[in-house]
Amino acid sequence: MLAPKNSSREAVGIAMGILVIAIISLNALLSIPFLSIAISILVSLAVIELASIAQKATQSIKLTLQIILQTAILITADMSIWLMERTIDNWPLIFFAVALPVVCQNSLAYYIGSKLLPRTHGWFKSFLKFRNFRHSHNKYLGVVIASSAVSLIFALVFAIFQMFLAAAAAAIGAIFAALGDYLESQLKRTADVKDSGELLRDGKSIIAKLERAVSSHGGFLDRFDSLSLCYALCLPVILISS
Repeated sequence: MLAPKNSSREAVGIAMGILVIAIISLNALLSIPFLSIAISILVSLAVIELASIAQKATQSIKLTLQIILQTAILITADMSIWLMERTIDNWPLIFFAVALPVVCQNSLAYYIGSKLLPRTHGWFKSFLKFRNFRHSHNKYLGVVIASSAVSLIFALVFAIFQMFLAAAAAAIGAIFAALGDYLESQLKRTADVKDSGELLRDGKSIIAKLERAVSSHGGFLDRFDSLSLCYALCLPVILISS
C-alpha cells in the first residue's frame, strides 16, 4: 500500500479539527454531550484495534500487559472527558488547554527530528541527539525535551491570566504528550506491526472502511495515543478541583 501524500494527511487533520470545534460549539450552545459521545466512539474504535492486535499478533505476557495498559488509559480518558463536561463550567477551555500543547508537542517533535536536526550543527545538535530511543523517525530525548519545553508556553500563558486549572491541564499535555506516543510505539514494536490500524486495513467490515477513511495511516489509536494519556492524567486534577 502506497504511503498517502502529506496534503491528504493535512486535509484529514484540518477536517477533524473543524469537526471537533463544531461539536464543542454545539455542546456549549445546546448543553448536549456531543463531545463526550464522539470521544467515546473514538475510544471504542481504538479499543477494537487493540482487540484486533491481541487476536492476530504473536501472544506474549508483555504484549498482553501493554494492551491492558492502553485500554485502561483510553477508558480513563473517556471518563475524564465525561466528568469534565459535567463538573466544570468552562470545560471547553480545559479541553483545549490539554489538546493544544499535545498537538504542538507532537508537531514540533516531528519538525525538529526530521527537518531541523539534520541541518543543525554544534552543541545544539549534540543536545537534540542526547540518548536516542528511536521508535520512529529521529526520536531522541533531546528532541522531546525541546518540543515539550516550547509547548509549556501554553501553561505559562494560562498561569499569567490566573487560569490555574487550565494551566495545570496544559502542563500535563505538554509534559506527558511524548509519553503517550512512546507507549503506543512500544506496543506496536511488541506486536510487530508498523501501524496499530494495519490489522484492520484489509478487512471488509464497516469499522475497517471507516478507519481507512478517517486515518490515512496509523489507525485510530495512533491519532489518540498522546491525547488519551493526557486526558487520563487530567482525571485526578478534575476531581480535586471540583
